[in-house]
Amino acid sequence: MNPDCDPKTRGCNENCQALQNMVSVAKTLRKQFSLAL
Repeated sequence: MNPDCDPKTRGCNENCQALQNMVSVAKTLRKQFSLAL
């Protein structure tokens, strides 16, 4: 998600999908790093 683009310029679908992708990546990385410790 581009921080220069806000919900006013982008639709909710695009913003919501980008946020879901970021959460998914964060969860995956947490799992990988917790297993590495």
